[in-house]
Amino acid sequence: MQSDLAQKLDLLIATVQSLQKDISETRTENRELKEQLLLQATPIKSNQVWFDPNPAASSLGVSSGRVLHEWRRAGKFRHKIHFRNVATPGSLVPRWQYHVPNCQKLLTNLI
Repeated sequence: MQSDLAQKLDLLIATVQSLQKDISETRTENRELKEQLLLQATPIKSNQVWFDPNPAASSLGVSSGRVLHEWRRAGKFRHKIHFRNVATPGSLVPRWQYHVPNCQKLLTNLI
């Protein structure tokens, strides 16, 4: 009786773990698709220099906007020169943009 319950519990745990893995993979796929759609939907003006993270990363040849965020947090970029916060005043969540030409100059000098 108890071993029967233990087997059912083990099966249930394995099923939940499998579902959690599927959910995580689906979220990752959704995030990637969203980023691709945003890249396609973002009109690029010829004189535009400030970009949201993913379009900036694409212009700089970087894998994703997360890399730019990591570099910003690590102190590689300077505020108001390489990045800025364009969130609505009073917002608790920042909205970062990156100055692509200045970032490109910095990256070129680092290589």
